[in-house]
Amino acid sequence: MEIATKFFLTTTIFAILFFTSCDRLDMYDIASQKSRTAYAIAYDGVNYTLIITNIHYTKSFKSLTPLPTFALGSYGMAVNDKKEVIVYNTLNLAAFSEYDLTQWKATSSYPQSTFLLGFNNKFIYFFSPNLYFYDNQIDNWISFLSLSTLTSGIFKGNNGQLYAYEYDGTTSVTIYEINEYNTNLLINITLPSTLSGTFQKGYKTKNAFYTINKDTKRSICKISSSMIQIVNETVDTGNYYIDTAVTDDDLIYCLVTDASSNIFLKQIISDSNYPVIASFGSTGNFIMDSLDDRHVVIASSDNTDGYNGLFIYDVDENKIVKHITNTDVIALYVLR
Repeated sequence: MEIATKFFLTTTIFAILFFTSCDRLDMYDIASQKSRTAYAIAYDGVNYTLIITNIHYTKSFKSLTPLPTFALGSYGMAVNDKKEVIVYNTLNLAAFSEYDLTQWKATSSYPQSTFLLGFNNKFIYFFSPNLYFYDNQIDNWISFLSLSTLTSGIFKGNNGQLYAYEYDGTTSVTIYEINEYNTNLLINITLPSTLSGTFQKGYKTKNAFYTINKDTKRSICKISSSMIQIVNETVDTGNYYIDTAVTDDDLIYCLVTDASSNIFLKQIISDSNYPVIASFGSTGNFIMDSLDDRHVVIASSDNTDGYNGLFIYDVDENKIVKHITNTDVIALYVLR
């Protein structure tokens, strides 16, 4: 009996240590960014929940203090390297995560644009032509760097570096690298065609830059120091463009609708070659981003006839591999 008891206790202790170490390993992977991680806000009409997830790990934090009430679809969010979180709109409200990620500090010190990113241990936003950072000592945004005549926007690459993008409306495209106190011109190149719409977001992989305009169906531009092209230059990707994600190995995917409002995930292989990968119904609001070389994360709200909430899609296997929640997800940010 004594041997059996000792065996049971030893096994129990080992199991506790094993599973604890696994959980800590997951947290280490998130902290070290070995696995790119998505942050999202789910809202069920009463409660807000912060979700932290990647292909291997999911953790949820139900809010114990209310977030500001925004209209669905009007939220933005960002995360910095300290894993602090801001949720905001650009009209009058913002909230910062505190303590154990279940408490929120509401503030009226809101950003004036949606180009808000976590950069190092700060929150930074761009409102032409200046960059601002949030100073929590005075609860306000401080202008710290002018980008001169730049008016398009900023984005972060997969390397964590911050970039500014400018398109002159005709043919000239410029990309700058941004450090905390200066900018460095990386690319100035002539585009033989004309883009339309306004800059939405960008990607930087090991091989190229990608810039995405919104409110247009021919909007995706691939840029390197010696080459620039609109990858969907002559044929519309769909009836209405929603969002784009670029994987680490330079594959391009976009969400669009057709004339009947059906929502499709398509791969953009080349101009006019846009095979349908998946269909997600015909209603709702969608946001998409990439996690690695084969997974994209998709958030949706008010999708009543398809996959709603938050899920991870494997573009290699063409299937959803992780459906995290079917509650409305109203904001999404992938930490780079």
